Amino acid sequence: IEQLFLKVGFDRLPMSSEAPDIIVVEMFFPLQTYP
Repeated sequence: IEQLFLKVGFDRLPMSSEAPDIIVVEMFFPLQTYP
């Protein structure tokens, strides 16, 4: 399940800067996952 959120988060990250899904991913994975 974590991988699913991660994939959706990174998928929406470049598409929309204000993606609410990023907040969900941030909960599971802190800023450490961000490039």
